[in-house]
Amino acid sequence: MVVEYLGPADVQRLLALLSEGNCKFSFVEKEFKETFSKDTFAKVSRAIQRMIHDMIASPDGVGLVSSFFVLDVMCKMNCEQAKSAFYDALLELERIMRQDVCVMEQIKYASKEAKEGRRAHESVNSERYRLRSAVKSFAFRLLANRVAPDETPLMAISDKQEQIDTALNAWESNSICLKEPIAGVAEAWTLEAEKNACGTLSRISATLDNGGRAALVLKPVTPQLPSLSLVSGELQFLLPASPLNDLLLINSEVPTEEWKTAKRMVAAGCKGLLNKEEQQKLLQTLLAGDVFARVGISSVVLSRMAEHNPDIAASLILKLPAQEANQCVQSILKSSVPSEHVETVLLHASKVLQQASFRAYITNKLHHFKEKTTLSNEDKDEVKNFVRTLHQLLTKASKENKELYVADTVKTDITRLCERCDIPEVVARWDELK
Repeated sequence: MVVEYLGPADVQRLLALLSEGNCKFSFVEKEFKETFSKDTFAKVSRAIQRMIHDMIASPDGVGLVSSFFVLDVMCKMNCEQAKSAFYDALLELERIMRQDVCVMEQIKYASKEAKEGRRAHESVNSERYRLRSAVKSFAFRLLANRVAPDETPLMAISDKQEQIDTALNAWESNSICLKEPIAGVAEAWTLEAEKNACGTLSRISATLDNGGRAALVLKPVTPQLPSLSLVSGELQFLLPASPLNDLLLINSEVPTEEWKTAKRMVAAGCKGLLNKEEQQKLLQTLLAGDVFARVGISSVVLSRMAEHNPDIAASLILKLPAQEANQCVQSILKSSVPSEHVETVLLHASKVLQQASFRAYITNKLHHFKEKTTLSNEDKDEVKNFVRTLHQLLTKASKENKELYVADTVKTDITRLCERCDIPEVVARWDELK
C-alpha cells in the first residue's frame, strides 16, 4: 500500500494556518477548506499526526488547539484518517499529562535545598500542565460540538487551572455526550492500528521467505497506550475497547481467509440487519478456531452490532469472560441501542448477566419514564416489555443465573410505573414478581 504525504509547500501553508492564535475558528475552517481539497484530507491528517506529538511535548498551546480543530473539521467530513489522528493525539496528550502529575509529585517531595530553583521548576511544569489540560478540555468540547465559531485558539487556552479542572470534572461526571464521539474516533484508530499491524506482519512474512536473518531488523509497529497508572473510571472513558482484546494480531500470523471473511461480516453486521443465513455464517466463522480472539470484538463493535443484530451481539457476549461480557453489556445500556434490542441482548445473554448490569438496566428505565408526565401508547408498550423482561430474567433465566434480584429501593418506583401504565397484565405480572 502506497502512503502519500503533503508536499513542502502544502506543509508550510498548513503550519501557517495552525499558528494563527487570534483568528476565529470560523475563519480557520473557511481558510482550511479553501486551501485543502477533500482529496488531500488523509495526507493533511498524517502531517498533523506527525507534528502534534512535538506540539504536545513543547507544549504549543495555539498549535495544539488549531490542530485538534482542523482534525475535527475533517472528522465531520468523514475522514477516517483524521478520526484516527484525533484519538491518537488524545492518547498522547493523556500520557504526557500523567507524566506531568508524576513530575509535580517529585518536585513536591524533593529536598528543601535549592528552594528557588525548585519553585522555578514547579512554575514551569504547572504552566505546561495547564496548557495541556486546556487543550484536553477543548478537545472534549469539539467532540461534544460545543465550540463557538467566534472563539479563537488563544481564548481556548486562556482559562486558569481551577476553571479547567472544573470543566474537566464536569465532563467526567456527565460524559454521556462524549462516549459516542470518542467511540467513533477510537474505532477508526483501532482499524488503522490493525491495518498497520497486518502490513507489518505481511512484510515480515515476505522477508522470512527470502531469508531469516533479514527479519531480525524488522519490529512490528504497534501503537503505544498510556503506560502510567490510570485513575479508576478513566480507562473506560478514554479507551472504550477493553485492553484485554487481542486487536493487533500479536500472534504474528498472516490474516487468513476466515479472518478476512469474519472482519467483513462483522462490519456488515454493524451497519445493517443480517438475514438468518448471514447470521449463521458469521457465527460459524467467528467461532471457528481462534478467529474470535483475533478479529477485534470490543464493546464498541458489540454496541453497534446490537443496534441491528441483537441476537448476534448476545451470542458473542456469551463467548467473552464474565467481567468483560458485563462491561460490554453496560456499554450497550449506555449507548443509543433501541430498548427492544437491549432487552433481547439481556435475555439471550442472561447466563453471564451480573447484578450490576441488571440494576443499571432497571435504573435507566425508571429514569427514562420518570421524566414523562404522561405515558403514550408507545410508552405503555415499552413498560409492558420492561416488566416482561424482568419477569423472564427472574423466572426462566434464574435457572442458570441465581444472582439477579430487584432491589427493595426500586420496587416502589416500579409499582408506581405499573400503576401509571394502567394495563392489568402489567400490574398482574409485577404483583407476581413481588
